[in-house]
Amino acid sequence: MEKIGIVSLYYQNGNYGGQLQSYALPHALQSLGFYGEQIRFVRDLDGSMSRKSRMRSKNPAVRVKAVGATVKHALKEASTVVSNYPVRGQLRKRENAFHSFERSVPHSDVVYNEHSIAAAGASYDAFVCGSDVIWNAGVDPQISALGFAPSNKLKVAFAPSLGVGSIPAGWFDKYQRYLDRLDAISVREASVAKELHTLMPNREVFCAADPTLLLSRNEWEQSCRPQQHDGYALCYLLGDSRAQRDRAAETARQAGLDLLTFPHVSGNTFRSCDRGFGDIQNYDADAFDFISLIRDAELIITDSFHAVVFSSIFHKKFIALDRMNGSTSKMGGRVRNYLASLGLEAQLATLSDESWASFTGEIDYSSVDDRMGKIRDRSLTYLRNSLNR
Repeated sequence: MEKIGIVSLYYQNGNYGGQLQSYALPHALQSLGFYGEQIRFVRDLDGSMSRKSRMRSKNPAVRVKAVGATVKHALKEASTVVSNYPVRGQLRKRENAFHSFERSVPHSDVVYNEHSIAAAGASYDAFVCGSDVIWNAGVDPQISALGFAPSNKLKVAFAPSLGVGSIPAGWFDKYQRYLDRLDAISVREASVAKELHTLMPNREVFCAADPTLLLSRNEWEQSCRPQQHDGYALCYLLGDSRAQRDRAAETARQAGLDLLTFPHVSGNTFRSCDRGFGDIQNYDADAFDFISLIRDAELIITDSFHAVVFSSIFHKKFIALDRMNGSTSKMGGRVRNYLASLGLEAQLATLSDESWASFTGEIDYSSVDDRMGKIRDRSLTYLRNSLNR
């Protein structure tokens, strides 16, 4: 069995969707006859590595700015500790749940950085980069596009995302030399696939499904666990819109359901808009508990791509929302494209809709399952063919 090294945002990923993707791809590779494991590497999540590097600069002005940035970061961290104090115990439960799940995913023994990751080249027969927003998450393309991998070993991109619907200015110049080395290229966004093919007319660029879609409902069911709650609506909002939260609470009340929520932690900061939001606040669910609670809910209200995915996998009633941060809508393109691919556009709601009650009716999933099955088959075929060259 060939050993495949996977580069994604697996390591220290405090996001349910990120963790479920990290689990799904090795599982799918196993079904194709490969052993896949996540390559652990350090990301500069808080900018500390960059600041330390700049503090060693020979340019005094650069060093002074780095010191200032370090002091500013320390003050921000201190402020975060103070603001999180009332929920510090709950946040520790969330962190422990994520760490526990991370250990359950096949992964490298070594944790690499951008200087040492070339050593991983000898440990694997082939490499896959993706999925998640690996190509737009502050990760050096030497890592995210497999620039470290030996030239004589297969290198496959499976559904890496740019997190946006079009290629940002300067991105292709930064990535081109690494893309040229890949033996097979796919991305998650159809619009990006079309743009990349225009920029690289001699290369095929496939539009691949998110890894969570590579597993069937039955396969995900095997990972689900009994939960202690029933008769509830589940709300998972990654944005900070109070108006969406108020409408979600109102919708649950109208349906006669308790509201179960997952208070979101962004950059280790607990958001004030989640204080007191929901009849049941969940902090201790790991990724399998998360999908189990989606499976057992009467209704899901979410701006999360992966909560939408699992709502459709488990045939749930759901309301999909654009993610709002302040007055800005972000990341909604992924949800909209996914809904369109399955013919579920009618499940997308906005705050301008007079009532969300009309979104809570039964959904005919017969045609949805057919479309989802075709998406899964095409993506698995791409993955199999790319690794059997």
